[in-house]
Amino acid sequence: MALSIERINAKAAKYSVAGWFIGLAYFNWFSSTATHVSTAGHILLAMVGMFAASILIGLLVALILSIIEYTMGLDGKFRGSAWGAFISPVIAFFAAHYAIRLVAEYVQVR
Repeated sequence: MALSIERINAKAAKYSVAGWFIGLAYFNWFSSTATHVSTAGHILLAMVGMFAASILIGLLVALILSIIEYTMGLDGKFRGSAWGAFISPVIAFFAAHYAIRLVAEYVQVR
């Protein structure tokens, strides 16, 4: 049974959120160079980051892979949207590190 592009992109978005939270856990708790983030920062990272990871990262990866598939004339041979389900969580995982550093610097509760 062939998956439709919508179902593949929905799975990619779900995997992106999973990659985001795994990245948050790794870079915030298990990393040897963990950065201290306030409770408000954690809430911001979890709530806003979850949507940003699924929508922004998932959308950009799907768009880039679709453009590559269209411009190269691969019409279904490349399966770029299926690769998006693998690439999006990896990008979200590493984006969590930069988001933690950004929130640790700018969100401080005194």
